[in-house]
Amino acid sequence: MKIGILTYHAPYNFGANLQALASSRFLEGKGHEVKIIDYLREESVATYREKVPKEQWTGHDEFVRRSFSLTRHVSTQQGLCEVVKEEKFNGIIVGADAVWSFPKDRKEVPAYFMDWLFETPDIANIPVASMSVANMSGGYDHLSEDLKQQLRNSISKFTALTVRDDWTKESVNRHLFSGKQVVQTINPDPVLCLPGYVANSLDQNDFAKQITRPFFLFTLPKNAQILANWLEKFKAIANENGYLIGELPLPDGPSNLRYDFSIPYPIDPLDWFFWIGRASGFVGLRFHAVISAIATGTPFFSIDSYGQIPFVPKLFNRFGFYRIGRKFNTKSKIHQLLKHTPFEANRVYQGRGLAGTSPAVVFDRLTQNSTAEIQSLQQELSASYEKNMNWILDRFNAVSKENR
Repeated sequence: MKIGILTYHAPYNFGANLQALASSRFLEGKGHEVKIIDYLREESVATYREKVPKEQWTGHDEFVRRSFSLTRHVSTQQGLCEVVKEEKFNGIIVGADAVWSFPKDRKEVPAYFMDWLFETPDIANIPVASMSVANMSGGYDHLSEDLKQQLRNSISKFTALTVRDDWTKESVNRHLFSGKQVVQTINPDPVLCLPGYVANSLDQNDFAKQITRPFFLFTLPKNAQILANWLEKFKAIANENGYLIGELPLPDGPSNLRYDFSIPYPIDPLDWFFWIGRASGFVGLRFHAVISAIATGTPFFSIDSYGQIPFVPKLFNRFGFYRIGRKFNTKSKIHQLLKHTPFEANRVYQGRGLAGTSPAVVFDRLTQNSTAEIQSLQQELSASYEKNMNWILDRFNAVSKENR
């Protein structure tokens, strides 16, 4: 089959780039022809370029150019209709990532709900599946009844529905379908399968060749001076035990804290993935950093900046009860990922969460976490992803036969 993928593939964001790569490589591994639909709203490009240092732009731009088979570029829903007609896809996969978010300031239905396709007669019969889509904690209850009805109409026409977490599942079912279980399948993030489809890019990385001692990697917020003393204490413990500590900076800039080394820009997204895989442990921000750690069997400790922290956990955090507080933030996608696993406690809220946790405790958690347990979780999630993707592809085949 010829399959189109509509997702966040090109922003200056490591996780977005990697989930698009993992999705396309998985489908190609099944023998399908895959093209990423090169849809990107111009205001989104401008936003990322404002946030990300210019020296990092090429890290993402070159990755996209090198890694994907792309359609021609479009930036409107009319352009999407035209490119789908040109490409003659046998099926379209929407996702992964937070493509089903619907911000409060957005007035029109985002393209990733596919209403533009279902309303166009020449292409309306192409099977469409949502793959590991997420909502990013906002839900849909704030929408007008007209917008909710538009979403219901579109979602009801999908050939197969999978979402990335329980929060998104419940948001769709409860906010849009009055509790009816329209979405039933949770599909893990595709990056969990990535090691099986790519070679280790760090083998050719000159800077990586210089780091010959074991190390922990950190991705911390810019100018987070509240963490400076904490990091010095952790560094002393790590150095005493034979480890270096290094910075894996965010796309939008380094933290300006003191490390033994800092990985320089531009950072290729695949290198970013394998830096986490090579580390003895990872501490820091971002969902796909945790996903990459699980995918590569690397111990991790997450600084969770996602979800909407209600009053109760804020109160617990204020008085230092971080372990209790984190149980309340069910809208966080890291909470959704780690719940019911041995790693639920490997998470604190951004801000005072890490500063209020003993560096010795974090060091012990990184060095005592069982690699076998992480690998077991990766195998479980990857098997679930493959099962769900085979189901999606079977549904595409069935619809294609019906349309002949």
